Amino acid sequence: MAVVIFWILCLLPISPLATAEQSRETITAGIVGDNKPYSFDDGPGASGFSADALQEVADTGEVALNALERAWLEAHNSQLNMCVDPQWFPLEGIDAEGNHAGLSAEVARLFSKRAPVRFELVRTDSWKESMRAARHGRCDILTMAMKTPERSQFLNFTEPYLEVPTVVLGRIEAPFIEQVGDLRGRRIGVVEDYAFAELLQSRYPSFNLIEVSNEQAGLRKLQNNELDGYITTLATASYYMQELGLADLKVIGRIPADWSLSMATRKDEPVVLGIMQKLVASLTAQERKDLERQWRNIRLEQSVDYTLIWQLSIVAILLTALLFYWNRKLKRLNKELTNANEMLARLSVTDDLTKLGNRSYFDQEFRKSFQWCQRHHSGFAVAMVDADQFKKINDTYGHEAGDLCLRALANTMRKHFRRETDRLSRFGGEEFVIFASYEDSDEIRNRLERFREAVANACSVCDGNDIRITISIGLATGIPGPDDSPAEYLRQADQALYKAKEKGRNRLEARALSS
Repeated sequence: MAVVIFWILCLLPISPLATAEQSRETITAGIVGDNKPYSFDDGPGASGFSADALQEVADTGEVALNALERAWLEAHNSQLNMCVDPQWFPLEGIDAEGNHAGLSAEVARLFSKRAPVRFELVRTDSWKESMRAARHGRCDILTMAMKTPERSQFLNFTEPYLEVPTVVLGRIEAPFIEQVGDLRGRRIGVVEDYAFAELLQSRYPSFNLIEVSNEQAGLRKLQNNELDGYITTLATASYYMQELGLADLKVIGRIPADWSLSMATRKDEPVVLGIMQKLVASLTAQERKDLERQWRNIRLEQSVDYTLIWQLSIVAILLTALLFYWNRKLKRLNKELTNANEMLARLSVTDDLTKLGNRSYFDQEFRKSFQWCQRHHSGFAVAMVDADQFKKINDTYGHEAGDLCLRALANTMRKHFRRETDRLSRFGGEEFVIFASYEDSDEIRNRLERFREAVANACSVCDGNDIRITISIGLATGIPGPDDSPAEYLRQADQALYKAKEKGRNRLEARALSS
């Protein structure tokens, strides 16, 4: 059964590894499906590095420390004390000999070759103890940590260098979940002091979150029916389901927000942040892919209990009956897992709230659409759409009303852009992207104007309140040449959107690009 269960784990869509190019973007650490996720800026500017400098370091794989950083290392004997999660394999942990192991150990060894840094492991028994050690200054760095509001009070964070999907596990008979809200009223386990424990409790205070000491304890409680679901990473779920032989558990859904893992440093040692930021930026694209490949290549193998086989061989008729029952059960499970794979494939590219394409869908389709226009010398249009003063709606009427407005906006968008080449996606928060090919640029502008007017004239009703919203649109059009890039079209559309905001909102601003 474990082999069958593995396929749903393997086929889950994986978010791409964070790259240095992403350092200028805002990382979303909330849960998709709410219109106001918690966001924070992980850009290199926070640690004093320009985006160009970080890209240069990442391309060459070399690290050049400045005089202040070298002096700090010399004063501390080139040693950085690090804490890890001792039981979070295969990502990181402490092995039976008390040594640092897992992917983060590989990263630490690589960093030691690129800078005069010696990482000294501070041994702890749990992640909670590691967090306590970091808070009290016994650790200079945490090798794999996700940024949250509470942690930011005493830790600094580099740009993320690894992203791992977040999944919900359940027992084999449990139904699959369509959205995060389906977890309300259920007993959901999560490891104490993990990032998602804080983020979920903040975003969904009504959730019945039950904190456990570590991954193994959470999986055992789930198996023993003490939990209805367990939130973890795809990588660690694969590892411990094999390690513990848990063939009666399965993936029942995916949390549409990944673990964005960074190096965390002490708040009172900003120089350490600078050193670690440079080391993280030095990871090449191939090295990042290799890190992702290492945890993806975990395979679940069917373990054989020879004692059980010997005992069952004594009672042949019972063994035959069990094999017959098992065969029928596997057929039923294979059918359920096939359906689950198809459902998860759809969910991976669909925004939970609006049912438009999500950011993964945008990443897949935007470049393909642009390249099609390049090959066929066709016009390409990209429009950035932003709901005006949306925060005011949330503050005045509440998040439920804001969600209703975003769904109404998405429905109106679908009505006005139905052509085969039209692509619609929610870019994040209240921002959307429309991109398509065209033959007449005036025609695409007219369609966007009609869409804008339809939104302005529409009215959403929530708890007896009539709520009206308007949108601002930034449009970039042109016939892409062989040297043009989709990123430039998106940048021009974004600038046009800001111009529309400056001119009073509820308007369309367009820019024409020449190849």
